[in-house]
Amino acid sequence: ISNWRIIFNRSCSITNRCDVHVITVLAGSGNKVLQVIEGGIERQIQAVPVGGGQLPATVHFAFVYDSQTAVDPQLAIRVSNSAPVVRSYNLILAVLNSSTAKFNLSRADSYLGGKTGISNLALQGDLLMKLTAPELQLFTDLTTTSKGGVVLPVDSITGVEVSGKLPIGFINVAGIEGLAFAILTTALNVPVTLNNSLGSSGNPQVLWNLLGSKPVVNYANDAFVLPFSETHSVVFYAHDNTSLDLELVMTLTDKTADNRPIIAYVKLTPSTVSNINPLVQSLIFTGTGAAVNSRVSIANLSTDGVLGDITVSASGGSTMGGYAGLGNVTAASIFGGITVSSAGIYGIVQTTNGDLGALVYALNGTVTGVTSIFAQGAISGQIIVRGNLISTVKTNSAFSGVIAAQGDIGVMLRNGGGAPLVSNTGALMRFGGITISGADSGKIITLGNIFGNVAINGAMTGRVAAQGQAIAGLAATRFGILGSVTVNSFAASAAIISGGMIGDAASQTVVTLGSPKGFLAAKGNINLKAGSTIALANVFKNVSGGANLAAIDSIFTNGSSPLAFDTGGSLVGLGLIKTDLGNITISGGALTGTTP
Repeated sequence: ISNWRIIFNRSCSITNRCDVHVITVLAGSGNKVLQVIEGGIERQIQAVPVGGGQLPATVHFAFVYDSQTAVDPQLAIRVSNSAPVVRSYNLILAVLNSSTAKFNLSRADSYLGGKTGISNLALQGDLLMKLTAPELQLFTDLTTTSKGGVVLPVDSITGVEVSGKLPIGFINVAGIEGLAFAILTTALNVPVTLNNSLGSSGNPQVLWNLLGSKPVVNYANDAFVLPFSETHSVVFYAHDNTSLDLELVMTLTDKTADNRPIIAYVKLTPSTVSNINPLVQSLIFTGTGAAVNSRVSIANLSTDGVLGDITVSASGGSTMGGYAGLGNVTAASIFGGITVSSAGIYGIVQTTNGDLGALVYALNGTVTGVTSIFAQGAISGQIIVRGNLISTVKTNSAFSGVIAAQGDIGVMLRNGGGAPLVSNTGALMRFGGITISGADSGKIITLGNIFGNVAINGAMTGRVAAQGQAIAGLAATRFGILGSVTVNSFAASAAIISGGMIGDAASQTVVTLGSPKGFLAAKGNINLKAGSTIALANVFKNVSGGANLAAIDSIFTNGSSPLAFDTGGSLVGLGLIKTDLGNITISGGALTGTTP
């Protein structure tokens, strides 16, 4: 059969479990080998070629789906393949619409002990240690003493990945590249305490004891399939360096309580040289709420849903591919924080239609802050938000990239009625902001307002621009850059520009500039710190007409039409804004250099 489908959705009660009991198939085939909807829970056996397309007709599956013996359905499956190609397809036991439901695997083996071509064996459930009576009725060559688990002794596979329990000693394969699981247990179902590696760096026997066989430990060159859910975090180990063990690569967690599982597809670039670090070349999530804590640098991360926390703890040393830290990240929105604890952010981190960051609440419901974006190393890449940048952004090094938001940078709190919250002194209740510890040659851009403080502790040669937008509940002139701006050394090429104000007297936020040689330009007031030594010729405030107004407006327009980041194509509008922001200058006592 191909694409066998069974739906069993009649009304349920305590005495009526809505089970299909047992399904026995002698020769299943196709990419979707079985689909069962039982009690509203959909489970599938998927056989997906690693390069896409259709599973070859040479591959067939005999299996028993048993939902009678235990609470959770389990599968025993036997694969025959008359023309096997090593690591050519993934065999997945998937639960599509539940985080708590499982699809357990009793045993996976092959017809007459032949090769199957399996790459990953991934399941949303547990790997079991023995077969059930219905399973033994089909596989008559097995007995009650036959071992469960993965029994593919002539197959060199990519990995075994389970979202639940993985027992020690039940993986019999010829070769392996990695493992993933939520809980590692002994054969007596006792959880095992984990380290940052599985096995011993110099003795393969330790890993062999854990697996229950003596496979070749191959470099992790093939893509992995990692199922996980909000029920458990999953740890992923792979042979990504020159040692003889499996190293901890990352921990995956589902941070959204939507009762939907997530699958991660991971492609590594392992290191074959002892002084070079491995790299996560790509990490792709299907599902919502994924969070990752990686001990390896990540070059590319994407998801078809919203994203949680991203943590990269890889060192800033030499890395396969040349870059250490965090590269490209793409998500509809990101509600978590981003931490790169030993390196920098060098790629494009972007939301496609939502915010980056979220408010942080105390147990009593009070807002205590916002999420954060932190890089120990430099931010040479771009942080582009097609919503509000709610997080704080901090680097302990230099900033030469772009931080840009179509909405606001930082956040202003409002009460239940929607009115702005203010302190006893009348200051706005604000969170967020940007801190740069080293030199700043980059660009900070927002089409909304900057509510957070901006602090640049090194020399600033870069530029800041806020178009500004009216804020309901505040005076009509009270928008733009409402946080304080502090610059240690404001170099000649530096500029801070606002379509509203710079510094908010009512909130007691000010502009503090050391060695001020750059210029400030604002349509509204500029609240300089008392005693500022910046030359009056470099301060353009309350600009209301003429060439100076045209120059400011031109930064955010094209042919006098307002620009969004993607006007004219992906990030084309932002590119025009960056160009005008970089070109604006002072000539003959007036602002110039922008293109209307």
